[in-house]
Amino acid sequence: MVLKDGSRVKPLSVSLPHNGTVPPQTHTEPQTPISCTVTFCSPQPLDLSSHITFLDHLNNRFRVEVCATADNSLLTVWPYLALHRSEQQIVLKSGCLSGCSGESGPSQMTGKAVLQPCYSPSPLSRYTSSSSTFAFLSSTSNHSTSDSGDSRSRTGSAGPGPRRKEDWPQKETEGVTDQQQGIPVFPGPGPRRKEDWPQKETEGVTDQQQGIPVFPGPGPRRKEDWPQKETEGVTDQQQGIPVFPGQDSEEGLYYHSILQAVQKWFSQFGWSRGPNPISLPRSLRRVVCRVQTVDSSSSEWRNSYLMSQGKDTRTIYDMLRHLSGQTLPGVSTNQSLPCNLTERVQQLLHWNTVLLAFLRRQGACLSHIRPEYLLDSQEFSHWSSLQAQSQCDQRGLDYSSKVFESLSKRAWMDVLLQTYKVLVLPRVTEGPLSLGLQSCDSGSMEQQVPRIDPMPLTSNVYSTWERRLLTWLNLHYHSMRTTVWSPLTSTGDVPSARWVVNFDLDLADGLVLAAVLAAYCPFLIPSHLQRMYTSISRLEQNLHNSIILSQAFTLLCLDIDIQPTELSDSNPVLMLMLCVYLYEKLPQYLPRRTITLSGSLHHTFTKQVRLKSPSSRTMFYHASIVGKEAHHFSLPQGASITIPPKGRCVEVTVQYSCSFLRPMEAVLLLTSRSASSASPSGATLAFSLKTQVTHITPSGIVKCKSPCYQLKELQLKVKNPFSKDATFRVVLVESKANILQVE
Repeated sequence: MVLKDGSRVKPLSVSLPHNGTVPPQTHTEPQTPISCTVTFCSPQPLDLSSHITFLDHLNNRFRVEVCATADNSLLTVWPYLALHRSEQQIVLKSGCLSGCSGESGPSQMTGKAVLQPCYSPSPLSRYTSSSSTFAFLSSTSNHSTSDSGDSRSRTGSAGPGPRRKEDWPQKETEGVTDQQQGIPVFPGPGPRRKEDWPQKETEGVTDQQQGIPVFPGPGPRRKEDWPQKETEGVTDQQQGIPVFPGQDSEEGLYYHSILQAVQKWFSQFGWSRGPNPISLPRSLRRVVCRVQTVDSSSSEWRNSYLMSQGKDTRTIYDMLRHLSGQTLPGVSTNQSLPCNLTERVQQLLHWNTVLLAFLRRQGACLSHIRPEYLLDSQEFSHWSSLQAQSQCDQRGLDYSSKVFESLSKRAWMDVLLQTYKVLVLPRVTEGPLSLGLQSCDSGSMEQQVPRIDPMPLTSNVYSTWERRLLTWLNLHYHSMRTTVWSPLTSTGDVPSARWVVNFDLDLADGLVLAAVLAAYCPFLIPSHLQRMYTSISRLEQNLHNSIILSQAFTLLCLDIDIQPTELSDSNPVLMLMLCVYLYEKLPQYLPRRTITLSGSLHHTFTKQVRLKSPSSRTMFYHASIVGKEAHHFSLPQGASITIPPKGRCVEVTVQYSCSFLRPMEAVLLLTSRSASSASPSGATLAFSLKTQVTHITPSGIVKCKSPCYQLKELQLKVKNPFSKDATFRVVLVESKANILQVE
């Protein structure tokens, strides 16, 4: 095969026993199966579908289809993580990078995210697929004790915090060099000694292929290694197809959690006219509906089949048009389908072929998905019968309804995951990662904080976009952890340093995401984030932090449907999607400008904010004032704002009741809300609100006369303007100038 860079590779090789000589078989003795070893190895991301032809000396031949995938993206290799989550973990190989992302500059500490065979202690979560270790910043973890000299026992976060080398389990570092310990890389050929590998892991696999991630759909997994429930009711000819295991196994629970994450994201963000709940696979594969129409020739009612019916019917093709901005060639959502079942099946197969070809051109790894896998059960059954009648089916596709439902669910889930990978994940574009760190020197900060190596092939589990997200998380956590949980303002300890190298275990305690929120929304620090546990020792503390994060998401009106239990016991795909969403949305919460409300003490300050929209349709917004001192501000016109189309303006009135001399601060948030499915959704707007007392009008004047050097007592009547008891401070100042007049 010729790769994109022009190099040629032979990723597949076949090894036959006895140099291809097959011993004779007799009819009286049971036939002995012959094992043929097919190996796959690729130094670059590769997705292929090919055939292996077996030929004997009499020119008899038969073909076997082989699908194989090598990719460095979490959205592709997650089945491998599900299968080996207790045997391998993501580590960080340290190094030094001179000038990141093609920029010249001083060398910078960097690391390569790699998944490799490694001993991993039992995690807090049963769904956790990876863990990390860290050898750069000194810290503790939930498996180590406090440093010498510290009288208190400190427990690190539930995430894989940096653990001291001497506290590591023996098998975790056995056979791993010092340079590789604590290191994010993917189950590439990790530095694990061959003699330590389990027998089944390397049986029939060459040295070059050990640890290479092969997509466990139609991959060459041995029949005896398949879980019982995975192959129950499946014939010998059907093994090797992509399946969805049941929830009665650990692997099945992991698959189900990924399915829930996919359904949630595409239900919320996959459609142009607002949320549309989907349930895989039925919501997307049932693209035809039976309706009655009038025959123009006979004026009689007849049954016909349409691609969609009504404005609320949405298909996978609508989704792709919304996410990519392109229409699939030859596919129209308003096109009628033939009434004849055979012709309709052929038409749907053609559309599915166009769909898969479009995604593959964008970079999707879908070689193991065939167009017929995306059909509905009725069309698929008819297609299978047509294949049997024509005797052209060489693949033995005779599925029961139970097996087909499992196949269909897995196929549609893989299609949506690859759609997200090629159409949504690239939104993590190049740009300043420290945009929210306004109080820090962004240039020096990005140089000081270790980052994940951005080169395309330095990680075998993460793509360049996923590694950019990890660097973004590391930068904000390293910069904000001492600010949010400072000993001067917080009762807890400063969280231990860590290097975030995965999207599940490192984010389980919520502290990394809290640091990101604090950078863009500092008003959350005193009200929410400082109430979080910084030293995690129990699962309940993880859940407590997750509840606070969920409350912060609600306050910010973020359109992300995620529960606290999903934050504390999450899967990496769900957290990856959450991080991409936050990467897109949080910069909108940085105030665009500062609005100053000024006036006299004990008076009401008023300011108008003028808004206009370039859209040709009406925009609807919800206004809220957030921050520790937000209760001093008000919106007399209400929280609902309607912005007229075509550049016409609307004014939002903000009021402040001044009762104190000291300045007050808050943030005015305007979040887009759709009144209907046809209403467009706008960007979030944020304005910083500050107050200033420019004049003090005395509430009364008291005149006092007495002889020189004689003390005279005065009685002053003080009126409390507040609705509850208050403590006042009295200050006497002797001055010739009128100190009540503020300059």
